[in-house]
Amino acid sequence: VTMNGAPVTEGEVQGIIGSAGKGEKRFSGKLDEDGIFRAERLPAGAAYVEIVANISTAALMRTLTFTLNEGEDSQHNVDFDAQTGIIGKVTSLAEGEFAEIIVVVGEVSVDLSKAEELIAVRHMASGVAEVKEDGTFRVEGLEPGDYTVIAVAFNPDDDAGDPLDTMRMAKESVTLASESLELDLAP
Repeated sequence: VTMNGAPVTEGEVQGIIGSAGKGEKRFSGKLDEDGIFRAERLPAGAAYVEIVANISTAALMRTLTFTLNEGEDSQHNVDFDAQTGIIGKVTSLAEGEFAEIIVVVGEVSVDLSKAEELIAVRHMASGVAEVKEDGTFRVEGLEPGDYTVIAVAFNPDDDAGDPLDTMRMAKESVTLASESLELDLAP
């Protein structure tokens, strides 16, 4: 796993392999100092693998799906390119509000006002970034394509009641070409 060709050392891999008649085998672990993760003695089957790179501005995620055949070694190289991403600003943040940006591949058509659906969408994210106090955010390492960008703002203060009651969201569909995209969101 690399970022612009350099090894990503702060990251993790988790996956699952479904084998006919044998159920599922889960695996996970951290990337080593060379950006490498190894899983051994895995059964043949359909694999779903998530790679998370924790960089200074955000957590980036890629997913891979492939078939692992009996006795086969499989190697996959993943490069997060910091030159392509989404930068922007969340406007209308109230005093004390916390905001986060969630970037998901494709169009999101779920009811984001339901906490469990928002959590599921966040789990599918290609990138997540905490919004700075001045409202700015940056999500790097995205591949060109269509995305849904979701801004979630809420007041984490216990005195304000349940944070879910104060949650506000904005959602925008964007197409990211080979250069960064600037975007303003107002939840």
